Amino acid sequence: MGSSACCSNSDENVARIDSEAIKKMDVSDETAPADKAVPAKPKMTITIIGARGIRNSDWLPGTGGKPDCYCVAKLAGKIVHKTEIITDSLAPQWVDEFDVFEYNDGDEIEFNVWDSDLIGQDYLGKVVLKPEQFMENGLNGDYLMEEAGENITAYLGLKIKLPSKVYPSEQVGGLEVTLEKGEANEYGITLDDQDKVNLHVCEIYEGIVQKYNDSVKDNMKVMQTDFITSVNGVEGNAEEMLKQFKEAKVTIKLRRAMNLAAILEKEDQTSKLGIIVPKPVRLNALVILTIEDGILRAYNEKCSRSFPGTGLSVSKAKWVQHSS
Repeated sequence: MGSSACCSNSDENVARIDSEAIKKMDVSDETAPADKAVPAKPKMTITIIGARGIRNSDWLPGTGGKPDCYCVAKLAGKIVHKTEIITDSLAPQWVDEFDVFEYNDGDEIEFNVWDSDLIGQDYLGKVVLKPEQFMENGLNGDYLMEEAGENITAYLGLKIKLPSKVYPSEQVGGLEVTLEKGEANEYGITLDDQDKVNLHVCEIYEGIVQKYNDSVKDNMKVMQTDFITSVNGVEGNAEEMLKQFKEAKVTIKLRRAMNLAAILEKEDQTSKLGIIVPKPVRLNALVILTIEDGILRAYNEKCSRSFPGTGLSVSKAKWVQHSS
């Protein structure tokens, strides 16, 4: 009987222990969700794609050096992100995505591009985005850099998406714009037809084009350096396209210019660049009509060997905006 009593006490103790354990487990399970921190949701997500057309702040005769570039994003003057450094490049591609968790309504977002040197750094330009550019639908495109340097037209590729949304589509395959003079007598645009095929937008001044630009987002604007590939259905003939601007209404198709920098050095005074350009030179750019034997052709062949398929070569009908 003693044996029987012993077993009964053991079972009772086990039952008591199990009951206490269950109570503790229940309490733990009830309090666990309160202890878990809820992840903060970003106010927006930004991708810094890359820059192009930047000045070569590292160039010295005989060195062939290129800048080591990085980009800094700032909100209300505070740095919120910094990309890695892309070395020895005039067209750095970061494709760097990051989340922004703190944003005050009305804040602008500033992006500064820098060249990192052994001693100090060189400023290459900036893009400042106003809230009305991205707070409704986000953005996706190339944005003209301010303070990029004299005679430098540089762009910074940026994407912004808002919570529970995807990045908006990029303007692909060109842009189509319809303009009407109305009572105005000027479209307010200076065009050049030197390459015989397309029209080159050299200047935008007061007129219909400027009014149109004021009414649309940056990625929809007509920009200096754009190429007009069609006017009222006329294409392939720059002279005929230019005549269409005498009409009161034009529908134009545009393509953005891609800015590349090429350093061409003569070995001696007898070396030739090997390019044919129109005469006389007009406005602030040259158009390359023909490439012959010379330094430029050798440069193109080197690009084709070193960077196949990248388009990092200079072809005819390319515009040279600055040389030294």
